[in-house]
Amino acid sequence: MTEHERYLTTLKQWLRENKFPGDRERLVRTLILLRKLDVKIGVPEREELRRQLTSTFEVREAELEELFPELERIEPPRVCGEERGELPPLSPLLDAYLELRADSESPSSYHVFSLLTALGATLKRRVCIDMTDFKVWPNLSVVLTGPAGGPRKNSATDAAWETVKAGLRGARVKEIVDASPQAIVKDLEGDGSGFIYAPEFRHFFPSQNFMEGAIPLITRLLDNPDYYPVSRITRLAKPLRNVALSMLGGSTLDWLAKLPSDAQGGGFFTRVILIHEEKSRKAQPEPGRKASLEIAKLLSAVQAGMVGEVRMAGDAKEWYAGWYRALKKAKPSHPRLILYYNRKQIHLLRLAMLMWMPSRVLRAAHLERTAALLDWIERPLGDCYRLIGMSKSGELTKAVLDMLVANGGKMEYEKLAREMKGAMNLRDFRMALEMLVAGGQINEINSPAARLVAVRELSLVE
Repeated sequence: MTEHERYLTTLKQWLRENKFPGDRERLVRTLILLRKLDVKIGVPEREELRRQLTSTFEVREAELEELFPELERIEPPRVCGEERGELPPLSPLLDAYLELRADSESPSSYHVFSLLTALGATLKRRVCIDMTDFKVWPNLSVVLTGPAGGPRKNSATDAAWETVKAGLRGARVKEIVDASPQAIVKDLEGDGSGFIYAPEFRHFFPSQNFMEGAIPLITRLLDNPDYYPVSRITRLAKPLRNVALSMLGGSTLDWLAKLPSDAQGGGFFTRVILIHEEKSRKAQPEPGRKASLEIAKLLSAVQAGMVGEVRMAGDAKEWYAGWYRALKKAKPSHPRLILYYNRKQIHLLRLAMLMWMPSRVLRAAHLERTAALLDWIERPLGDCYRLIGMSKSGELTKAVLDMLVANGGKMEYEKLAREMKGAMNLRDFRMALEMLVAGGQINEINSPAARLVAVRELSLVE
């Protein structure tokens, strides 16, 4: 348990044991302190915290919202992969696979979601969860993101795809390598299944024209329609039936920012799970591969029973109902996360179906672990979406912050100005600093020796 987590536990106990009716000044101080805690608070815990605050200070929820509308955004201002700590407890299938890739430099999250996506692409429509009004199929759409030259994306995607193809012998999956709408439709003819395997998105979408034509089509097909007419795209193909489209890609956030604006703000990103990491897991001069009979055994069991319905047991249905109601009350930290939350339940069910293969019955504990994994990968998403939709002035501000971080978090004002003079003029430089100071991300320190600019450290005492 970190220092901030211990502080939160103590604070919750203090709220339970005390009453401060109408003490708005103390309430504001408490809320500000909560904002500073570098702790991920899940939806159920957040709701409980809100109830405790209204009880301790005897205020209505509407008053709480009016007084401090940012309460729902309790999370650190910037979260990188290494700051999230280790992955939460997983499933036997994923544990066995991570053991196989223990000597890889790629982050564990890359390995986990690459394997699940490749497995879902291979299963196609052979398994599902029947939700009465609709069926949830196991196809995922995942994009691994990270800075250029940073964490190894291709290594993780290639390794996972090779493992699944070797483990599920005889399973055939059509790889889609051409991003034109006509080619995508042609590749999906027949059984309607396909796998967009694009370790480098910039190669799959070679131009803006390709993106503008393909993104709306891919967005619709990721919903797995039972029937999709294609006459507006090509007259040389029949309507698509029983679509099962999966996608595994790799990119940088800078490149994703080049996607058409309707894709950024529309449905494409709600259907895609972004897995963001800043660094590789470890330096490995000679990456090796451990032999693993366990992963081969599990994949063999998946292949033996990969047809039919995966059902939720009674305790799983009860847990899911409570989680779903809490999800619909949640207020995410970024507007685009609101759209993502509208489909989060589909991501949960797809991941659970795949994580717990070859089991055909999901229990509450299975869903709870799956939800913990989703919460874990979500922590950087608010920042990711901000960077993807960043304005020109935002890009300049980020450049200043990146320069500070690259130099250890602290620089003399004059040196920072010299480093940035090729990227912006003096007016933009000053505006970037003012924005970072106003946002609480840096401090300007005037000392007798020099004028310093420093990345702000989160502190419980200010």
